[in-house]
Amino acid sequence: MTKANTVIWEFTINHFSLFRMSTYLRSSFGNYERAVALYRWNSELASAYWEAIAYVEVALRNLLDKRMTQRQLLLGRSTHWIFDDDYELGRSKDPSVESKQPFKEIGDAMRRVRKNGKPLTPDQIISELSFGFWHQLVSKKQLFLWPELAAGFINAPSRRQSYISNLTLEIRDLRNRIGHHHRLGTDAIEGGFQALNLLADSIDKELVVWIGSNSRINNLIKTNPMNFAPENEVEVK
Repeated sequence: MTKANTVIWEFTINHFSLFRMSTYLRSSFGNYERAVALYRWNSELASAYWEAIAYVEVALRNLLDKRMTQRQLLLGRSTHWIFDDDYELGRSKDPSVESKQPFKEIGDAMRRVRKNGKPLTPDQIISELSFGFWHQLVSKKQLFLWPELAAGFINAPSRRQSYISNLTLEIRDLRNRIGHHHRLGTDAIEGGFQALNLLADSIDKELVVWIGSNSRINNLIKTNPMNFAPENEVEVK
């Protein structure tokens, strides 16, 4: 290993830890330079995935908000669904008793809105909700909502709730993995890319095209440092 590479390696383990970097070193067959390149590439790819997830997440929450709003109108209700005035989503009727999920997340979002000094409007609350909330909304536990929500996924190959729920779960897991700065393994890269495209396609085929034309994922996958590594290459210390 050259002196320059030694300096770079020592820098990375000092700031990012040997524990973290050892994962990339093993994948690089002991090549320190390539391990650092792989770590940087993983960070770039994670950023690219984060961009694509953001597009899908915002499209998903807007779709579900529209369907839930439509449901309120069909039921003859005058208040916004986010306030759960009919106590369907776990809101506690007793202010001294903690609400259950998924309304618990709505309550947490409301507190964040107040803390930020923003008006407690549906749009402000919705913007503070996590991806996990939207996954809960299409989960089996909220199956009573599915007949109305299903109509929004016009291109889904199946009307089954589990199809959309499984896709959102996979995307949520990928989102959490990126959020915790973990390495993206082959399964996460390939599975996550497929889940994003399938969910986007279920919402709107043009959304898939738009995300693809604004995404760096495909180009980055092609530049994986390990694509150019001699098999079983080992750097001798």
